[in-house]
Amino acid sequence: MHLWTRLALVISLVFCPVVSVPLSLGLAPLSAQTVSINRSSRFLIIGDSLIEGGVGTELEKRLLSNNVRLVHRQGKQSTGLLHPERLDWYQEIDKIFANQTYDVVIVMFGLNDLANINTSQGKLILGSPEWQTAYAAKVTQMLDKIFRQGKAKKVVWLGAPIAPDNYKHRQINNTNIQMINNLYRRILAKYDHAIFIDTYPVYSLQGQWTPVMPDSQGVWQRVRTRDGIHITYAGGKIMTDIVIKVLQEHNIELQ
Repeated sequence: MHLWTRLALVISLVFCPVVSVPLSLGLAPLSAQTVSINRSSRFLIIGDSLIEGGVGTELEKRLLSNNVRLVHRQGKQSTGLLHPERLDWYQEIDKIFANQTYDVVIVMFGLNDLANINTSQGKLILGSPEWQTAYAAKVTQMLDKIFRQGKAKKVVWLGAPIAPDNYKHRQINNTNIQMINNLYRRILAKYDHAIFIDTYPVYSLQGQWTPVMPDSQGVWQRVRTRDGIHITYAGGKIMTDIVIKVLQEHNIELQ
């Protein structure tokens, strides 16, 4: 699928009920109340190595090229909502908001959280109803911190991208990826000013993982690194085009 056809699909689904498009780019519906976000706004971008690398880098560059008031990007590899021993994002977000609040917060986690959860009552198996309940509480806790403590006007949550078949880490497979993306979609639908962008179809061709795809000019670019999981800078530009267009559709003045 050509990038702009893909982009048109994203935009066409912005105001659709999320439950009707489980494998498409599901976006949480807006409330009737609009928010004022423009180039004088402050943007925070947080997440794992995908934010540390291609996706986050290109998002930051594009936002800065729009002369927005402030962009702060913080990504750390191998982190998520379940690994406080690597980085406790709940404490980290407290530190970030202690110094500055942000109008728009862009979040990308997921792949590193595809693991069992150990609790005092025992192990919660990845994907089980108990696991999903526990992980949903983690996501909700993060969103509540961003909206209440950070006073964000808008949250954009980017889902986990498609993985190659037989990836070396068996828990990172497309069944689990679609499970966690659907969980994000359901949770963000409960928030008036939250947007979920499912990156799974963005980085696939005909529903399959691909290392290359055409950019906005129709030139084929490598979008995944050699490990098959991480996103190249060219792939980050493709995602950035989609994020910026979705922000524009939500009355955020960017180019």
